[in-house]
Amino acid sequence: MKLNPEFITAFVYCEVGDFEAYFPLNSRKDSVLTVVSGVAASGLALSIAIAPAQAANASRSSVAPEARSLVVVPYALGWKDVLMTAFEYVLENVKSLKKYPATFSDNGSRATVTPGSVQFNKGSNGVNMVDKKVYAQKAGHRIEMWANSQQPFYRGSIGVVLRKGSFKPINRTVGHNQYSTYKVGSGRTGNYIASFNSTSKHKWRIRIGYNHCGVKSYRALGDLDAPSVGSFVDVGDEKFLVPSDSFKRPKPALRALGGPEGEYDFSGLYEEFYDSELDSLVDVPKTLPVDSSVVVSNKISRVHSNAEEDATYFHFDNARVAVELPFAGNLTKRFAVGDRVKFKFQMNRVIDGYDFVTFDYTDSTSAEGVFPKIEKFIDG
Repeated sequence: MKLNPEFITAFVYCEVGDFEAYFPLNSRKDSVLTVVSGVAASGLALSIAIAPAQAANASRSSVAPEARSLVVVPYALGWKDVLMTAFEYVLENVKSLKKYPATFSDNGSRATVTPGSVQFNKGSNGVNMVDKKVYAQKAGHRIEMWANSQQPFYRGSIGVVLRKGSFKPINRTVGHNQYSTYKVGSGRTGNYIASFNSTSKHKWRIRIGYNHCGVKSYRALGDLDAPSVGSFVDVGDEKFLVPSDSFKRPKPALRALGGPEGEYDFSGLYEEFYDSELDSLVDVPKTLPVDSSVVVSNKISRVHSNAEEDATYFHFDNARVAVELPFAGNLTKRFAVGDRVKFKFQMNRVIDGYDFVTFDYTDSTSAEGVFPKIEKFIDG
């Protein structure tokens, strides 16, 4: 049957397991009952949830009782429509999902959404997982997933999964700034679920990108009154967040406490890398020169050893965001709660032409695969 898009006001969409189908609903010829009965007759178990704008005159009572999984959706949903829907937070002890709005921006070729920073596994009803619907409109487009840690020196990871039924083109764990991408294959367009999951008590700023290559969404939503979620620079398999224009305007209260190279506590160091306009940490120092070192002095809140890892964990909970630093060996006889420890960290430029930096502490941990010795970082 040849369809005339001018007359189609909705599609009837059904999904059972890995099966997806759209049935055109022609407002001049078809009725919801006709379509529902036809779908039900195919042997699928269906339910009804009719979009009011497209089927205002349809009556649930007129639908065949055997039709149990049916959705009437607006005609020609596009990537923008779905990308702007809410994020869904899966909580540990709560059956219902919590919805958080998506902050959307588009640079003309890639659209990006984020719910902001997510604190995973905090409290009895902490967030275990965050889901987001993404619509792959055309083969060759790309879906991207990544997360930025909101804790300095964090070396942990977060799980990222992109799924369409049993098909999972992305299914891995990633660290700070690492991104995963899927190029939509032929015959693989349609709805996907992008999921972020973590078993650690950690705060991540999660992001999803849709590289639409300049192709417009099927439906135009008009002008968007939404703040930018920032732009990024790709370096290898990592995405580095570019600071806002207002970031490098040093405020006296955030400057170093003293000394030729500056001395901070962990709260001060957090502020050095915090972009208030983007509400996120960035990998660019606000006042310190790139390739310089920074001295951080802080009292230990908790300290404990892990025999299996042959490591000692130092916790600094009184910082703006709690910091955890593990070092090699059992150091519990040398350090105790309340001791003030002074560290010296070296900042290393990531790539020429930009002020992105990493710390030698995290670099050595990643390169060696084991925790570094504390002697390398103790100052004095």
